[in-house]
Amino acid sequence: MHYLTQPIYKIIFILVLISCWFNGLAQPSEQNSASSKIQYGTDDLLSLGNPYRPVFRRAQGHQYFQYSEHDQNGITWVRGVPFKKVMVRYDLELDQVVGKLWLTDSSRVSLVFETQWLDSFELHQQHFINAQLFEIDGNTRDYLSRVHFGKDTFLLEYRKTFIDSYTKVTPYGRYSETGRRFLLISNHQLINISSRKKLYAQFPEKKDKIKNYLKTNQVKYRRASIAESRIIAAICEGN
Repeated sequence: MHYLTQPIYKIIFILVLISCWFNGLAQPSEQNSASSKIQYGTDDLLSLGNPYRPVFRRAQGHQYFQYSEHDQNGITWVRGVPFKKVMVRYDLELDQVVGKLWLTDSSRVSLVFETQWLDSFELHQQHFINAQLFEIDGNTRDYLSRVHFGKDTFLLEYRKTFIDSYTKVTPYGRYSETGRRFLLISNHQLINISSRKKLYAQFPEKKDKIKNYLKTNQVKYRRASIAESRIIAAICEGN
């Protein structure tokens, strides 16, 4: 007698098949395991990047844009999607934006945002934009801080370098102070306006107004804050 010909055995066989099917669905896939899934939900845009590997970990000073003891809650735009309250730092030596993300197993990982995915980010009241979006003729760093958008575009470019000076005070070398360039984009051309002479050459008709603002407010052009830089740019653009 064949067992499966009996009704009771047919029912048991079907129940076993259904049980195996549900168990298969319940098994976690490798792609969505706790060790790989980012805690920011089903959208994995924030996890598009490589592990962050700073070069000179023991050097005196730091390589970041306005470093503080606590990670900053920044905002990033990845492929047009905004992410708020992201712990992000900007490594000026490597020109890399680093995000600290939590995995679902409560561990943390520092990832470098890929430039082809990261449109822009806000950090310390400055909005940095991917330089590729400007379509300009000229070499810049990957991310530029927005100063003023009008007829022309005014930007700030920041950088830091490692100095291989090994002394008793700096046995592992040190990082430089933050350097910057004041840049102008006009007719898709990139122009360096980091000195007053270069600025006046671009806006000769505004020279007196700019001089008056700098003198009246005791502003050092090369050290102008982001707010002061915006005022200078507005003067250049004014009628």
